[in-house]
Amino acid sequence: SGMVLWRDQTPLIGLYHEALVKTIGAFLSMDRTLVGPIVGALLHQDVWPGTEGGNTPKVVLLLHEVDTLIGLLLQREDSDDQEKLLLASLDDYLLPLVLRLCSCISSENSRISERALQFFRNKVFKKLVQRRLSDVGYLFLRALSRCPSREVPWNPTVRKMTLLVLQELEGYY
Repeated sequence: SGMVLWRDQTPLIGLYHEALVKTIGAFLSMDRTLVGPIVGALLHQDVWPGTEGGNTPKVVLLLHEVDTLIGLLLQREDSDDQEKLLLASLDDYLLPLVLRLCSCISSENSRISERALQFFRNKVFKKLVQRRLSDVGYLFLRALSRCPSREVPWNPTVRKMTLLVLQELEGYY
């Protein structure tokens, strides 16, 4: 098709990634209801690397981008009604996002797992999870407990972050 595979662009895109994320963020600040469709596009199978083997730098960049964009969804001056409306604008994209995150959390690659666990530092993401806990909570619990193998993460940072996220989820119930 004449297009260079994304896999081959990863080293180059890393140079421009932060500037691209900031540009998209500036665009989304004009209409924050577009955060959901943009996140959905980033989660698409044509953009996201496959689970077999994967492409660690690309996955880490995409996780960073999605996390950043979700963080832009709410602003301090939003009323309660605006906040509910904006959070609801991500409803169609939350389950696909959570499924991707769960796959990343349970990854054997510590860089991917650690970056996915960092989503729980994002206040907007935590509000999204709390809002739809009955739909997504069990998915996170399965990924965090690494079911069905129930193996403890080998990386100490991932192990500690996993415990912190489990404690966070426990507070939601």
